[in-house]
Amino acid sequence: MAKSYNNGLPNVVVLGAGGAGSKVVHDLSKTLNPAQYNLVLVDRRPYYVHWPAMIRMVVTDSGHLEDTALIPLDKNFVNGNGTLVVGTVTSIVPGEKGGEIVLASGEHIPYAVLVLATGSTYEGPLALPDTKPETSQWISQWRSTFAKAQSIVLVGGGAIGIEMAGEIKDVWPDKKLTLVQGDTSLLNAAYPDKFRSALVSRLKARGVELVFNDFVDSIPAPGATTVTTRNGKTLQADLVVATRGARPNTELIKATFPDAVDARGRVKVTPELEIVGHPGVFAAGDITDIEEQKQVAKYPGHAAVVAANVVSELAGQKPTKEYKKQPEMILITNGVNGGAAYVGMLWGIVMGDWFARSMKSKDLLVGMARKGLGYA
Repeated sequence: MAKSYNNGLPNVVVLGAGGAGSKVVHDLSKTLNPAQYNLVLVDRRPYYVHWPAMIRMVVTDSGHLEDTALIPLDKNFVNGNGTLVVGTVTSIVPGEKGGEIVLASGEHIPYAVLVLATGSTYEGPLALPDTKPETSQWISQWRSTFAKAQSIVLVGGGAIGIEMAGEIKDVWPDKKLTLVQGDTSLLNAAYPDKFRSALVSRLKARGVELVFNDFVDSIPAPGATTVTTRNGKTLQADLVVATRGARPNTELIKATFPDAVDARGRVKVTPELEIVGHPGVFAAGDITDIEEQKQVAKYPGHAAVVAANVVSELAGQKPTKEYKKQPEMILITNGVNGGAAYVGMLWGIVMGDWFARSMKSKDLLVGMARKGLGYA
């Protein structure tokens, strides 16, 4: 029996089932006629990773988030309109019109239109394996590692580092915890000083030592006693954890479309989110060169544009729907009961613990993510 994407109909292939790719597929599954087109989602995992929950998940078993935040993708296709292919893509082979992707298994999947949503790569505790059993073991090992450590250094003071510091202090308030950040404050200059300073005050109040304008270039294996920063500062640490920001996962794209990837590893897109110089190939999410902070909350906006323009492309029309950048907003947790939020509207609104706890800190938006993927 022929596979559902090998039935002679044109394929729309989406690479990546993260925050952007899953939403593109959800939108397209509502609009594409399955009698005319196949919708194919390709990812190396059979489940969606709800990244905001991963930071707590690798520190503690509180809430048993591994049971709810690794979400199967089977209900993401509206009315079952689509196919999930689990596998690693080894190459993209463009043709004069359309092309094909090649999987590590040797399988070839042709495409009429391609959507790239390959997301980011992480390091440290968030560098998850692919399968559920491997991921469960990974999570268990990190929980044990954190529990055994007496002095911990986090390397990177963006959202990952801040939130991990809060989770560690929730479980072990007396452990020595230091956060090293290469900037003058937490986060980055996309956010106003008043908000960044509020986050600094909150971590200091919990006993976190902050080291600014400095770096740890090499992460030692667990069990070391100290680590030395680039500026020569020696820090007590029997565990050093990389909490630096994610990097765009674009090596495969660069190998295929080298002219379309900039020096930062981001994919150059038009206002219609089509890859510059490559009609019929679209991009969404973390990998795009749109000058905005990379956040899953923005990606329904990406998905709406991409889905509409894919439909236009299939109809032989020029894509015309343009993406409009959204105001910068961020909600940072500080453990289960605290955090702070910034909304880049009006004069720039900063909100504190009550808002963070009510909106995110307690359940880390797991319920919202599950609902978005078709689960109650």
